[in-house]
Amino acid sequence: MKYAFILITAITLFFLSCGGGGGSSSQPQNNTPDVNTSHDTNTTDTNATTSQSMRLIVTVPALTPDDEFICLGFNDANPALKMQTLGTNRWQIDINESSFDSTQYKYCRNCECDAADESFDDANQSWRVLAFQKATTQEDNVTAWRWLSANLLHISLDTTDYQTTPPNNTKTDFFAGVMLNDWWKHEWIDSIDTTMKKITQDTNATWIQYAPVPEITQLYPTPIIKAVAANGTSDADLLAIIKSAHTHGLKVFLNPSPWAFDADGSPEDHNQTWWNDFRDQWKPIMLHYAQIAQDNDVEMLEFKMWPNIDAINDNEKAKMNDLASGLLDDVKSVYTGKIAVQSICYDVDRPVLDAQRNGDYLAVNIWSYYPWHLGDTKDDNVSSIYNHIDADLDACKNYYDNNSISKPVIIEQLAAASYDGAIIGAVENDEDIDSFHENNDSYTLDLQEQADVYEATLHAISQKDWIEGNYAFTYFYWDSVGKDINIRAKPAQNVIAKWYGWMR
Repeated sequence: MKYAFILITAITLFFLSCGGGGGSSSQPQNNTPDVNTSHDTNTTDTNATTSQSMRLIVTVPALTPDDEFICLGFNDANPALKMQTLGTNRWQIDINESSFDSTQYKYCRNCECDAADESFDDANQSWRVLAFQKATTQEDNVTAWRWLSANLLHISLDTTDYQTTPPNNTKTDFFAGVMLNDWWKHEWIDSIDTTMKKITQDTNATWIQYAPVPEITQLYPTPIIKAVAANGTSDADLLAIIKSAHTHGLKVFLNPSPWAFDADGSPEDHNQTWWNDFRDQWKPIMLHYAQIAQDNDVEMLEFKMWPNIDAINDNEKAKMNDLASGLLDDVKSVYTGKIAVQSICYDVDRPVLDAQRNGDYLAVNIWSYYPWHLGDTKDDNVSSIYNHIDADLDACKNYYDNNSISKPVIIEQLAAASYDGAIIGAVENDEDIDSFHENNDSYTLDLQEQADVYEATLHAISQKDWIEGNYAFTYFYWDSVGKDINIRAKPAQNVIAKWYGWMR
């Protein structure tokens, strides 16, 4: 196969560890809670140039998406500045010296200056140098964008083994979903509406999943959870995201997910005091999101009561099962909508929790190389991938039946990357196929492989009447054809649109 990406066990950890693209060493900036959700306050006057400012005008490539905007980013802590369109791929902005600390700058799309920035001819050059001169107009030209080129946007798939007619058992009321990034930058807020519109038009999705990620800053000896992590979502931004989704006719699945981003030597088994403390830390945060869901007509909420479901064994269950059930009852007293509870079905030794029996749905992850291992070789075709996932899903159903769990299942994360060998987990370092880092030529872009995984998996899902939904992970806030798991602007998006059109 040619072209593909996938995350390792901690998908969230991968994204939160992203560094600056194109040679930048900057990290994604922390969002500020309860702030104005417009970039207009950051820009200077875009009318006539004054003696206190200079004007920058830039011409960008013709393939720049019409629904994206251009920003000016500086190599400092200041946020990128949104520019004003002049039409015909030309943008302008008036700036003064107080707008920035560094004289290094570059242009980027949708204010994503780490992964949607301009591409330079010299791989070691990632910034322009500004010579500020008042009352001067400077013209620039962007010749190319990183991860976006005409030949990648118009690649032809080999669809020989693809389904061309709807399945006989077409589903009704299927949760046809797309999952947005499970990390957040406030500067993306201006692209929320266009992103929601693009999801509805280009994927046929009827749902979006959004996952705020409170950070477990300490696991041991006593757990400590920060409600809004460095890449977390403020309430103001979360409400804007929910409102935008509803405005564009999308239902919302809210999935707050506590996560420990740094290992700290915590043992696999925790004592009862540890679990009591974890519940006490997590309870107000979980109930806060339940209240947000209730107040804003969120259609589904995921219940969590564990930092890492992979680590739950019989000993852990004995200590936290009653705590989880009690917290689920508390959530139900606040939120009256549908509740999904995360489950694992690929490991038959995993205990079943009472909370998993008491929700409305079970939520399951399918990642193309872990833990499902959908390929024996990186060149496996659609039929081979289908056979893998079909057998694994049958094993899941047997596991649920054997444990007398009759809840319907939604696939909360279907993730497949776009580098050659993603289905066998060929990558050893996330950064090697991360769009927020420099390109690593050791791994080849493989858009076909990602599309094949979606084709095979959605075909298999369509045959299982006990699976009632799927969320494709993940959807960027800008067009990007990199090696990662993003589906926006990639051929996999067309595969999703086909199956969602049949099943939803």
